[in-house]
Amino acid sequence: MSRKDTGKILASMLKSTEYISCGAKIRLILAMAFPAMCAQISQILMHYIDASMVGQLGPLQSAAVGLVSSSIWLIGGICLAVVSGFAVQVAQNIGACKLIKARAATSMGFFCLITLSLLLSVVSAVSADRVPYILGGTEDIAPMASSYFLIYMCAFPVLVMNMYAASLLQATGNIRTPSLLNIGVCILDVIFNFIFIFPTRRFEILGCTLTLPGFHMGITGVAAGTALAEGVICVIMLWMLLVRNEQLHIRREKLYISPPVIFRAFRISAPICLDHLATTGAMVASVAIVSVLGTRAIAAHSFAITAESFCYMIGYGTAFAGTSVIGQCVGARRRDLARNFTVIITVIGVGMMTLAAVVMYVTAPVLIGLLTPDEEIRELGTAILRIEAFAEPLYGASILIAGCMRGAGDTMIPGLMNSGTMWLIRIPLSLLLVKTMGLQGVWVAMALELCIRGCLFLLRLRGDGWLKACDRKKSAV
Repeated sequence: MSRKDTGKILASMLKSTEYISCGAKIRLILAMAFPAMCAQISQILMHYIDASMVGQLGPLQSAAVGLVSSSIWLIGGICLAVVSGFAVQVAQNIGACKLIKARAATSMGFFCLITLSLLLSVVSAVSADRVPYILGGTEDIAPMASSYFLIYMCAFPVLVMNMYAASLLQATGNIRTPSLLNIGVCILDVIFNFIFIFPTRRFEILGCTLTLPGFHMGITGVAAGTALAEGVICVIMLWMLLVRNEQLHIRREKLYISPPVIFRAFRISAPICLDHLATTGAMVASVAIVSVLGTRAIAAHSFAITAESFCYMIGYGTAFAGTSVIGQCVGARRRDLARNFTVIITVIGVGMMTLAAVVMYVTAPVLIGLLTPDEEIRELGTAILRIEAFAEPLYGASILIAGCMRGAGDTMIPGLMNSGTMWLIRIPLSLLLVKTMGLQGVWVAMALELCIRGCLFLLRLRGDGWLKACDRKKSAV
């Protein structure tokens, strides 16, 4: 199956009244999920290389980036939730062949996201000096963390526009284009970071001397390189969406503010936003818990999260495909396909994450070792990464099922399950176990919470609650 045809193939399945084989559905999901997984893995590889570059600067610089990373995720998740509110509507309207409404939702999304991202960028820039200290940072790392945070958040609106354009292309069933462009972000990020972080250097290759320019910006070069890479790809992404895309390209249609579209986006995105605030807030709290253990514990915690991302981003890539597929199934009023595709997506994703978890457990010393030359950080990072490997299959189940239910517009209960297990299980257990087990205790608490969360999502998948939400969307599209 050609990846270029996935959108058209899905549309034909939704219109067909004949039996669709399980093999055809699996091939469609794999064709849509594979480029998304590659993009997610390449992004993690980008962060991995970035972390390795920063690790070469020293443990203080690594700790500075790790200190504010969770806060950046927190702010980014707010806009990601709003992106989902509009992208789900676009997918559902495309599934229902209501392209004018799909374009109306697209334009409303641009207006709301530009306004929100600019506001968050200004607030973050003003408070950049105080954020590291609020998170428990000490005088030796707080100034570096503040500079990194400031540069990154000044470029935040560009990152949000890139995110929104990619989500809309995925909503049309075109997973390949945004995935390839996101891989391009990763490649440019590595190149730019190498130039911005380090000083000008000379290399001898086959007797020839090559000079590689560098600005020697250190930790701030990481944020500057990422911002520039996102800006270049954002221009291309918007062109592919607004000029080249068949369903959503700009037409001579009257643009107007549509309160129903905004209200529906709020109804979908508000639970996602609250969930992300609660879960990422719990991650910030975890960083605060870890920070009392010292600089090397913070660095090991940050490196292990980066290394673990290779595993769970496979699930997120498949979940993105699931959101698009289920959204269009709901728009086409195909309840049967919505449930069937969700089960297939969950089985495929959990299987791949299980294999990835085995690889992660075996290669943990190598994954952490590539990030830092510090032996103590390597040993600590390896230990906690192997603890987390046992939770990856059930963690994958929660990611995949939540992504599919998001496409159906069912976001409230999944959000409550995510945030509830974080604050009622992970944080209390972390506070209890950190006293006796140190950093390993924090990661034991994390693994147990993820396993419980996965079981809850599997139980919800067996029921009909999320399908009732799917049915209610029939009259809303």
